[in-house]
Amino acid sequence: MTIVLRPTPDLLDLAAWRRELEWLRAQPRDLFRRAEAMAEAEDMVRLLEERSHKTPAEAP
Repeated sequence: MTIVLRPTPDLLDLAAWRRELEWLRAQPRDLFRRAEAMAEAEDMVRLLEERSHKTPAEAP
């Protein structure tokens, strides 16, 4: 098992989350907590993409 510690991308930085997701996809399947980290990154990418498509009136 391989353990790699990486800082979490800036919370609202869509490009950083996309890079993190691509990095995770390129890692070996036995990377510690890879599946959990990928799920988190995929969720953040989806949420930030949805947020970027909202009109200013819809945004919080």
